[in-house]
Amino acid sequence: MILSLCIATLLFAEIWAASKKSHRLIDIANGKGKVAILNGKLLSGIAVFVIGCRYYSSLHESNMQVFDPAWSNEWSLTCLVITIAAGMTGYKAARNNSSNNLPYSLNAFLLVIYLLLRIVFLVLYECFFRAVLLFILLNEVEVMPAILINVTLYTLVHCYSNRKEIIGCIPFGFLLCIVTLLHHSVWPAIIIHLALAMSYEITLASNKQSSFKSHQT
Repeated sequence: MILSLCIATLLFAEIWAASKKSHRLIDIANGKGKVAILNGKLLSGIAVFVIGCRYYSSLHESNMQVFDPAWSNEWSLTCLVITIAAGMTGYKAARNNSSNNLPYSLNAFLLVIYLLLRIVFLVLYECFFRAVLLFILLNEVEVMPAILINVTLYTLVHCYSNRKEIIGCIPFGFLLCIVTLLHHSVWPAIIIHLALAMSYEITLASNKQSSFKSHQT
């Protein structure tokens, strides 16, 4: 029940931000929404994830090692390659979006606050989906059904993203679940997700700012 409420609240926050045209940073960069609303969505998500992680830790103290760092593993080199590929993918996507959309000034202070909140959000996001939700499902069903349910819910909360992003959630969600299970740690999934998201958003923000300045001069 607690986890269902967490997911419902997260989905509601996504719907609310989308209704205000403030669902993603690209919306703000194109002058469609407000950073404050986007930050509000992140804060609500952070609160939801903290509740979910606290709930998990109170029930499954013996499985808390999933939150421990995985410093050494036979799959570590593979994860490093995936992390680099994720960073390059995010950078390329941001460059494409920057060239296809009109420049718009981004408030530097609100942007820094957003990026800091986004990092916290993504760390807790993976803790919730790839640690809490995945390992609770593993207590109830076999590995493949647990991954399928996890990826389905992960894709559901992206229902207001564009079609390309929604489709991308499926293989990316599977990848993060498998990486977590191979390491029995959520940290590889966190690092990969951060590499993808932050390379995209930092590149997008910096390109928007420089593009805006060049249009002014």
